[in-house]
Amino acid sequence: MNPKNVAALATITIGLPMLAAAQSMDADGDGVLTLEEVQAVAPTVDSETFTVMDTNGDGTLDQDEVQVAQDAGVLPPSNG
Repeated sequence: MNPKNVAALATITIGLPMLAAAQSMDADGDGVLTLEEVQAVAPTVDSETFTVMDTNGDGTLDQDEVQVAQDAGVLPPSNG
């Protein structure tokens, strides 16, 4: 395989998880994130961590709660 092709493939392979994390985490488009939606992009987030992020205790993460978690490095940036 051509070295340029190998380099391009490596760049794409390494970049795919970052691209997935940058896409919207809100799979159903309801404006809030459930534990399942969060775990789809951040599988290490368990229910205890999710509960800590859910500061208003409604069982979902709103935009403000997501931003705080992203600023803390717990969730990947959504870039949108």
